Amino acid sequence: MDAPSRVVAAPFRAHLNHISASTALHWSVIALHAGLPLGLARALLDVRPGRRVQSIAPTLARQVLAITPESLDAARRQLVPARASRQVLRRLASLGWSSRSVASRLHVAQGMLDALATGLTTEVPQLVELQLCSLLAATEATPRARSGRLVAAA
Repeated sequence: MDAPSRVVAAPFRAHLNHISASTALHWSVIALHAGLPLGLARALLDVRPGRRVQSIAPTLARQVLAITPESLDAARRQLVPARASRQVLRRLASLGWSSRSVASRLHVAQGMLDALATGLTTEVPQLVELQLCSLLAATEATPRARSGRLVAAA
């Protein structure tokens, strides 16, 4: 028997919403953790009538179901090299974000971001890297950021 080419999206939307609510993490951080394309995750969660995705590919469905609070807790503890996070933090700074505003937005210690920015730390929690990437993606998605005129609010 052939596997279906599409599956109903509603249960997977509910799972993604549940994981976001139970972990207090933005959906985009969770999507990045799971390797989901942000555009597809956004469309899956879209609440506007007529815009919501009604079906998804089975491979995507498996990726969504693999997300657990435990896997996200592991990302809080798992250290990764700081190089990519440092580059993302520098890009955010170039778009107008201060270390203080990033720390406030991500609910992380400003000292950790300062150490990251100056190269004093060689590793960061994987979750911080995911949060930085999520913030950068959201910032770059705004028209003002693409034109280089974004000034982030604190």
